[in-house]
Order: sequence, then structure tokens, then C-alpha cells
Amino acid sequence: MPDESITMQSLLTVVTSAGGRQPKAIIAINRNNGEIRSGQISGLKDYDYYLLKFGNTKYSSAELEMTYYELAIKAGIQMMPSELYTVDGNNHFITKRFDRYGEKKIHTQTLAAIYPDAASYERLIAVCRKLHLPEADCQEVFRRMVFNILANNTDDHNKNFSFMMSEDGTWRLAPAYDITYIIDTGGYLPNEDHCMYIRTKLRNTTRNDVIQFARDNGIRRPDPIINDVVESLKQFRSIALKYGVSKECTGRVETTIIDNLKAWGEWKEETSMPQTTIN
Repeated sequence: MPDESITMQSLLTVVTSAGGRQPKAIIAINRNNGEIRSGQISGLKDYDYYLLKFGNTKYSSAELEMTYYELAIKAGIQMMPSELYTVDGNNHFITKRFDRYGEKKIHTQTLAAIYPDAASYERLIAVCRKLHLPEADCQEVFRRMVFNILANNTDDHNKNFSFMMSEDGTWRLAPAYDITYIIDTGGYLPNEDHCMYIRTKLRNTTRNDVIQFARDNGIRRPDPIINDVVESLKQFRSIALKYGVSKECTGRVETTIIDNLKAWGEWKEETSMPQTTIN
């Protein structure tokens, strides 16, 4: 109820098996009084639907995903509004669902559902063309691919790309989701293998590979897109500070990003990322 505090216990009552690496809850938030209900109930009047990812304080998972959300937005990637939601002193990451519009459910399919064998960005682009998506959506795929490589989001499997169909039957690429830094199974070093192939590679993708990918798949003017991503990632430290990512996690992620930028020839004079004052 609106006059009751939200606790972890109350959130756990609406937990659902939403799938993925992290524990999640599908919730609905009343835009007038903030009341939270289960997001499994469709057609709730005056409610917006969200996916909540429970934070892991050891790895600053919620704070880090919020940082990556802002970096992706700065890079020009389309995402749904997201924010940190604090419960019992711990942060959790919530993002608005793109498959809901008011009380209506939007028809949505993942790449895995449409083309189960799609295991490469080339096949993802092919599906975009087969569905007659506008060229802007193909460029968006390329932008996400570049970001995933440089920012070490290796959880880029075919369930993490989706398509939405309007009531008139027109398909569009859904906003990006599940974009964050991925660590290895030991929990300390960056995971190196992507889920989606890029020119037959799952790791060590070079800038030349990406430029050739653009040529092979009809992506125009790839260099400005790469530049957008590079400039956004150079702001990682400042944004991580803004959202309270732990010092240890900030250092590990920063090292990975700088190493990736250096490999592409995009890190020259700087010895560390700029740290600006956050207002």
C-alpha cells in the first residue's frame, strides 16, 4: 500500500522467473502514488511496467548497469528509461518495459524466437533486412555491436535482441537491454568470449574487422558511429563515480575499457580517464 515502506520481502512476493543471469522481478508501478504490484497482471490502469534486477553489492551490479545505461545513451543507443531503485539501503536496477504501452501489450519476438540459429551479427542484420526494417535500425545494430565489443558486454546472445510489431504489421528493432560489463565465471576478470560471432570471431575483434563488417553488410559511415561509442566510454569513470560503483569495480572495468580502446588505436595521450565533478 502507498503508506507502507517497500521492503525486500514485499518485492520477493512478486518475483517471477524472468530468466537471465540475475534474479529479477516483473513489477508494475502506479505513476500517481508509487504503489507497486506484480507486473504479471496486464491491463492495470495508471501503471507503468518495469523489470527490476536485484543488485549485488559485491560487484556493484545495479550501479554498474546504471552506469552502462547512461554510457549507451550517450553513445546514441536506444534504450528504455531506467533508474536505480533503493530498497532497504540497497540499490536495484529498474528499466521500463518496451513491450507495454499503457494498458496494451505490444507484440514482441526475440531474435532467438524468429531465427533460432542466428548466432552472428551478420545474421541479425539479415533478419533486420528480411523484416524490412529501416536502415536506421541496421545502423543501430552496428552501434550496439561496437559498444558491446569496446565495453565488454559479452552477454550478447540472440535472446538479448528483440523486435516489436505494430498493429499494422510493421516491424522495428526493440530498444536495447541487458547492456552491462560481464565478468568471467570466477568473478574477477573480464569475460572474453562474445555470444554472437563477428566475422567468425568471438573474441579479439579488431577495428578493421568492424569496418569490414560495415562494408560487407551495407552499414554507411561507420567511423562516426565508432567515434560516438569511443567518446561515451571515455566518460566511464565520471559516470561510475556518479552512481556509486565501488572503487575496485571501477578500476577493473576502466582497465578493460582502456585496453580495448588502445587495441583500436583510440587511446593515445591519456594516462587515465578524466574524472569530472558531478553536480
